[in-house]
Amino acid sequence: MIGRRAFLLGVLAIAASVSGAETPVAAFPAPFDSAPWGELLARYVDDRGLVAYARWKDDAADRGKLSRYLARFGAPASGAVTDDEKVAMLTNAYNAFIIAAVLERYPVDGIRSIPGAFTEKTHGIAGALHSLDEIEHTAVRLGGYRVHATLVCASRSCPPLDRRPFSPRDLAAHEEERMRSWMARSDLYRFEPARNTVFLPRYFDWYRADFEKAGVEKVLSAYAPGAFREWLARGAFRVEFLDYDWTLNDRDRPKGGAGRPE
Repeated sequence: MIGRRAFLLGVLAIAASVSGAETPVAAFPAPFDSAPWGELLARYVDDRGLVAYARWKDDAADRGKLSRYLARFGAPASGAVTDDEKVAMLTNAYNAFIIAAVLERYPVDGIRSIPGAFTEKTHGIAGALHSLDEIEHTAVRLGGYRVHATLVCASRSCPPLDRRPFSPRDLAAHEEERMRSWMARSDLYRFEPARNTVFLPRYFDWYRADFEKAGVEKVLSAYAPGAFREWLARGAFRVEFLDYDWTLNDRDRPKGGAGRPE
């Protein structure tokens, strides 16, 4: 088995941080068209999820388009928003807000060079200010573990940023596609049957409760490359965690060093 006792160490502490009794983001604007965000993603994000920050920063018109898109999240709250609409909205908001934060200060070595990047309540949603951590935790509580594959913290070891926005119309299918794309990346996951070992991103350590609730073997066997699924489904493997590379997911910069979140 995967060393379940060791894997479960710290679950209660992590669960407390991501599964509080109150939902941090409690109000949402009415759903709106994310086509402008999609146009920006298609223009500046490549097929590996890397962002052309320098080119984006140099384009005042596109920085203005991003600012106008982000401003729409701050519209007055609507009382008729489904959970899928909330998750799609929060996912787009998280990814767009974090890119805006990088563009504002670019060039930077990484997101952790920006003080309070994840904790400062500076992002407007339905008339209230929220932190990126609150947006992330709310989205995961509403949508489950697959949301982790959609939220991109502007770093090389994050799940790759998709080139299209999320929509409630096909949210489940889009999340599943992102899970498969994430696990197909040999720099982010390593499956080694000969060593009976799976090397996982630190997400599986930091958010153990989310993945354990679904069943780690089931998650991996459902979304890993097909050649490994039967082996993974048996669950007789060890888990090790890969170092996390916090270097900016920048198309114009080389891959950098590893680290831990503060």
